[in-house]
Amino acid sequence: MRIRRYNPSSKVFDVLFPQTITANVLRKEDGGVLESDLLQYDHHLQSKGIHINKAVSSGTYRNLIVTIPGAVLVDKFPLLLTLHCNLECEPTLSFNGSEPAYIVSGDGDNIPGGQAEGTVLFLVWSEPIQKWVLMSSDTFSDVTKVLLPVDTEYVYKAETDGVTTIVIPEFDYKTDKLTVNYGQTILRAGVDYEFIRLQPNTINLINGISIPKGDMIFFTITKYIATAKRGSLKYDLVTNDYQVKITKENTTTIDIPKQAQEAHSFVINYGQTILRNGIDYSFSDDKTQILLTEIVPAVGDVIVFSATEFVESNAELVPNNWGATGNYRYSMNVIHTSYVATEDAITVIPVPGYNYKRDDIWPIIDNHLLIYDVDYTIDEIGQVVLLKTELNHGDEIFFTILQGAMFDVPNFNVIRATGESGQHIILDMSYSVLCNFYTLLVLLKYDLETNPTIKCVDGPAESVCDCYGNPVMGGYKAGSYLWLVYNYDRKCWYSLGHGQVDITSLMPSYLTNNGVANFTGQDGTSGGEYRETVIEHGLGEKPERIDVQPCEPPNIVDGRPAIIGDIWTYADEQYLYVGNSGNATSKFAWTVSSEDSTADLRSYIDQELAKLANRPGKIETRLVAHTVQNDNTTVISSISGYNPLYDKLIVNFGQTVLREGVDYIRYGSGIQLNEIVLNAGDIIQFTILVQEPT
Repeated sequence: MRIRRYNPSSKVFDVLFPQTITANVLRKEDGGVLESDLLQYDHHLQSKGIHINKAVSSGTYRNLIVTIPGAVLVDKFPLLLTLHCNLECEPTLSFNGSEPAYIVSGDGDNIPGGQAEGTVLFLVWSEPIQKWVLMSSDTFSDVTKVLLPVDTEYVYKAETDGVTTIVIPEFDYKTDKLTVNYGQTILRAGVDYEFIRLQPNTINLINGISIPKGDMIFFTITKYIATAKRGSLKYDLVTNDYQVKITKENTTTIDIPKQAQEAHSFVINYGQTILRNGIDYSFSDDKTQILLTEIVPAVGDVIVFSATEFVESNAELVPNNWGATGNYRYSMNVIHTSYVATEDAITVIPVPGYNYKRDDIWPIIDNHLLIYDVDYTIDEIGQVVLLKTELNHGDEIFFTILQGAMFDVPNFNVIRATGESGQHIILDMSYSVLCNFYTLLVLLKYDLETNPTIKCVDGPAESVCDCYGNPVMGGYKAGSYLWLVYNYDRKCWYSLGHGQVDITSLMPSYLTNNGVANFTGQDGTSGGEYRETVIEHGLGEKPERIDVQPCEPPNIVDGRPAIIGDIWTYADEQYLYVGNSGNATSKFAWTVSSEDSTADLRSYIDQELAKLANRPGKIETRLVAHTVQNDNTTVISSISGYNPLYDKLIVNFGQTVLREGVDYIRYGSGIQLNEIVLNAGDIIQFTILVQEPT
């Protein structure tokens, strides 16, 4: 055994022999003498050059692999790396089989890539943050700009009779949003009031509306303030309801739920009435309570705070915006899963959720990371095949999957349409190549028909919609071009050439009538009898559509607002019948029409959207095309994404909108057709008007 001691004056190692003799010689694992390695290390330390490790990368554009035999990764480990390919957005580096670690800039951000093949990167391993620091990167940062809505309130009290022009301080109709509440009725821009062009802070009441002396009108002004935040982020406005139940008599001070206090804004609803700040309530000094002014709720009553919260989440990465080469979209998702053998001698393992053409996978057995093409490989259908070991009953193998690491989106694609008509278009291409932002220019073989579908050779038929989510109208001639972008999440195509189309020439004339009446209410009724308001509608025929909307606050009964409750309507050739389950006798506005709901799909969707817009909740239009698999089909048992409890369903078959109760009935989460039989290959389309149950 020899003892070495470093001599700082001569900068060499002295060899000292101990006062003992031993016959043992330390050797390396491969059998060589350890001393030779130690001497090489001595020469390395004596060199006056900088001790930097050099390597050439392997792997993919975003997942580099480096192997330096014998090197141990420690803090401040320097690496001079020559790239074997162009580097893409947010790359990682796996060193000697270790877990991939991100390459970051000096300020800790993932680098945007863009370095060309053959260039050299100077990297230093940082043990505390478990990342490689690129020493030559420029400082950069991503900044997300967003407009934050900020609500303010203003109450105007008329000082004279017949006021029609109102100045709203700090309001500008060119940049701000305005909600006008008069007598608990929301006035409509362009119908009940209009903006004065040369006075952006002033409105003018129209159509005979004026404010008598002493009346108040309530304004909510929404301004949008620009803010910036570092990082790739996206923001969503989410509305939730928080209930407060009254437990004591004469309660006028109510604690605001903590979730509502932390929200961006909230609206207070009591007895189907929106309370007004400054009129019906005021805030406490610390903004944690509201003080009711004229309303005293009873024990058991519920006050609802509808809070709008600003939710921040990571945005989808679009590296091409950072100047990286290529045209890619990224959607990161790390999956940790495992497989437990149910029998002995298992070497081939299917991994659910793993796409071997797109994803990266790291198998781990007994805390050891397996090496690709050494310990395992991937077969042609994406299964993991063990090469050096096998699993016996009860053995477990773990997988870490980086799912959706990179999508290559071609800049532009063109194709000729095939098929038998311009209604259901066939594309001679594989469905597997479709992904988000896939852009396609289609040369039409036939005239484009309304409500078309697109079908690849090996995929389902999927609808084409406009930028509003509605089915597109036909009219494009054979030989013209249809410009499409695919939405992978919604499984539909968006037509970039279809905007909002004027369809007034397609609309037939209808008989309509309207008026105002009072609810009858159910106060004092019993024995299963219900009272209804009966109105002679004067249409001369049974209405196809009936709309009833309350148009004034509920009347006061025993010092409390009456309850309108549920509203039902029906009609015959002469009369309209309107009932309400509550005791309110306030006014409502009614409209009846002879419009046939099957006349035009676009107009029908617009009408249903307008009707849903009067209910709370966010509205979303979703298109689903269903291809029939068997002949003599009369039942579609399940419609993807359809919730029969909350959603409105519109069924379209062969350019005709089917009527619920006449042409079909709802059947669970699907439909059952009446007197209509579908055969294999038929395509039936569904327009789902989705509305959140809140």
